[in-house]
Amino acid sequence: MKKYIFPLLFCALLNISASAQEHKEVYESDTLYLRLNKELSFLVSKQEKMSNKIDTLKSELENNVSNKDSLTNIILDIESSMFDVRSLVAEKTTQINGIKQDFILESFDNGFDNSIVVTVVKNSQEYIDDFMKNNLSQEEYNIVNKDSEVDSLARQSISEIDKIYYKLVNADSLYLKCESKILADSLEKKVDSLNTDIYNIDFNFSEKWNKFYDTKLYAYKRILDYLNIEQYIQYDLDKKERELSYNKSVFVKDLIAPYLNIYKKQKNFLREYEIVIASKKGDNETVEQLKSLIEKSDILCYNKKKVILPDWNFIDYKDIVFGKKTYYSSVEDVPYMELPTNGVVYSLRVYVLSGKMKYMSSFKGARPAFYLIDENGKYQYYLGTFKKEGEAYKYKKKIRSKGLSSLIVKFEDGGRISEEGELIPLYVDDYNYSIEVDMLTPELMKIAKKVAPTLSFAKIDNKFVLGIFYKYSKAVKVKNSLGSSASLIKTAK
Repeated sequence: MKKYIFPLLFCALLNISASAQEHKEVYESDTLYLRLNKELSFLVSKQEKMSNKIDTLKSELENNVSNKDSLTNIILDIESSMFDVRSLVAEKTTQINGIKQDFILESFDNGFDNSIVVTVVKNSQEYIDDFMKNNLSQEEYNIVNKDSEVDSLARQSISEIDKIYYKLVNADSLYLKCESKILADSLEKKVDSLNTDIYNIDFNFSEKWNKFYDTKLYAYKRILDYLNIEQYIQYDLDKKERELSYNKSVFVKDLIAPYLNIYKKQKNFLREYEIVIASKKGDNETVEQLKSLIEKSDILCYNKKKVILPDWNFIDYKDIVFGKKTYYSSVEDVPYMELPTNGVVYSLRVYVLSGKMKYMSSFKGARPAFYLIDENGKYQYYLGTFKKEGEAYKYKKKIRSKGLSSLIVKFEDGGRISEEGELIPLYVDDYNYSIEVDMLTPELMKIAKKVAPTLSFAKIDNKFVLGIFYKYSKAVKVKNSLGSSASLIKTAK
């Protein structure tokens, strides 16, 4: 008898394959499937064209000085439209995958009428429904089992937030390329407005969610405690595999794989609700536990991180002018040099000293003057700020006639460019800085807060310690505003 089993199974497998192929041909000729594929191809092509257009405009943005604001706005508009196209691409892809899944199920019905696999797949949803009917109240069952208002609202809210967040990320990347203070301010306002929109959407969603909170939480917890469909299916498959030939069992597992994924996603979707509930309650431990259970599944992200733009220094280009020799009445009047973090500036270095300048007449009445402290702790004094090296050279000759020798120094991205072309940082990244004073009066605190509005202080060993600064230049600026009684403290990061 055994010698007839394998030929019969092989023939059965051929019949199954032929049946599946026949259904595949019918399915691929289906009008809806072809139309969706055509629409998807068009959308993908449109998306590529928009992406190419953005690349072209960004390239033009780098080379076009006079029309940056207009080009930036055009890029933002196209990127916003491209998000809509991406959403449509995802929607069409989902519809096409749905048709494919229907085809697989049809293959099950025609190819495995007497197989345990059909019974497992068909009964899985009944298993869930029976459990819910027997273990939940009617109200709980209705809320969990229907496409409720909150499910729809959640997905709508996520879609809106994703769209806004996409604009935020693009605004952030464009901000880094700004050379215009006006455009930077405009982008900052746009970012603040978009962040507010996200907050409002999230708040409205949370408010409506709370109406469903208690019942959903209770119902879902009871389901999750009991529901483990993928193991239930896999158990029956493993049991039946011992009764099937190897080839046939592999074929069965290939077909059942999409259904295993569907049930995993269904279970994870329930966990996603619990993540939202736990995050609203501030229960971060539960959130992390649920996320680790879901692992690589697609998680709905309700709370996008707020986009905070970096601090950018936009330097004002200033020519050198001459006036009274005592234009700066004291050393404290000479400002610390705020270097541009997103551009290039040239300046004329006139002095390098081991400490602060003592005699202001050394500038011969020239202004504006600045100072900075280099990597060796030396005080470097500069005159003027220029956009082009040629302009700096013109003023180099002018101040020479007044008896001042100078060196043209180029600054870029917050650092000094050496003669060898190396970027030399002007503060040490390995340290944090604080300011220490013996006495802290309300007047001194008011002065310091003009420079650093969010400044805090603490009293340690009868001395007042102000702030933690991550940039040396910022710490020096606050220290100088407090006068000679203030001292700088540095600590390793």
